[in-house]
Amino acid sequence: MTHADLCRLAAQWLKRPASRQGPGCIISFEQTAPIGSPEVTDAIGWTSWIAATSASSVLVEAKVSRADFLADRNKPFRKNPDHGIGDFRYYLAPRGLIAEHDLPPQWGLIEYTGRGLTVTCGHVLERLKPMPNGRYKRDLDRWRFTKNA
Repeated sequence: MTHADLCRLAAQWLKRPASRQGPGCIISFEQTAPIGSPEVTDAIGWTSWIAATSASSVLVEAKVSRADFLADRNKPFRKNPDHGIGDFRYYLAPRGLIAEHDLPPQWGLIEYTGRGLTVTCGHVLERLKPMPNGRYKRDLDRWRFTKNA
């Protein structure tokens, strides 16, 4: 599995509906550099169903080696997460490469198993909770980043 393969899988996962443990993005891109950001994303997508604002973004960083994952911590926008992009952020790596306890705060983890992608942790796994008005809502605040919009 190459980095480009993981980026392609990440872009596909971003469009996966919530019923299949995905964020349900309406559009996604792989290996792109948004205007005004020094960050080059492996995959990013936008959806409008998870936030009260007009759209929310989901970033996926693909890692094929442990060294690449550890080096990622030294990027300026990782040291100061407010400078990074993405309302919600995930790492995607082959199973066993990244342990949940290795993740920075608020990051989710998607693992490539050889048969597909499995979400280990992240906002897409939050359960719907009843609200006083009879509706249901996911508590996503613990996963949401302040970002470089």
